[in-house]
Amino acid sequence: MSRDTSHVAHDPFAAGFNTPISPRSILDTTRWGPLNLLGPLGLSHEFQSILDAALIHQWPAFALATHEAAITQIREAVIRTSLLAPHCLFATIYAGECYRSYFGGRTLRNEMLQLQLKQQALRHLRRALQDHGGVASDEVLWTITLLAIHGSVRTLKHPRFTTPVYRDNEFYSSLEFEGTHLRALRTLVTQKGGLQTLALHGLSNMISM
Repeated sequence: MSRDTSHVAHDPFAAGFNTPISPRSILDTTRWGPLNLLGPLGLSHEFQSILDAALIHQWPAFALATHEAAITQIREAVIRTSLLAPHCLFATIYAGECYRSYFGGRTLRNEMLQLQLKQQALRHLRRALQDHGGVASDEVLWTITLLAIHGSVRTLKHPRFTTPVYRDNEFYSSLEFEGTHLRALRTLVTQKGGLQTLALHGLSNMISM
């Protein structure tokens, strides 16, 4: 393996921050059945792994109900929304990495990965706002919501629970919201006319939680 090829294989960001995200660049796995997307993957293996794990373990907490159909719905919404804009994709992977590293053990590398993901989400978010004259789409609100929720971890104590609902409660109770994003979110939602105007599945529930 050449040095350049080795770098691409091991750099989770090598799959292109500056290229448009296409429907061929998210998950291509039979795990999701009808959600399977055709074509070769454009994301690094590590990013695929983070997103895959988040769909399995993290996102059921945001479902509108606990039955399987509701969980499938929120997973579908996550994949569709991640396809809509790069900032949604990177914010979703960032949130997934926060969740993964909390239960898997935080390391300097994980912290750097979170920082880089957050920076990329913010960079694409700023571009989206500039392109739309500061008007916040539902996709923009999705990204801001995830960045607001996953601000910083308040404690580094080893997780105590294994049952999903208790794990989720422990994780989210350990987070401190990011105040700047939270204030921006409240303002933008009010400008749009309230939570009832949001069309993205699960978004109003995420914000109200």
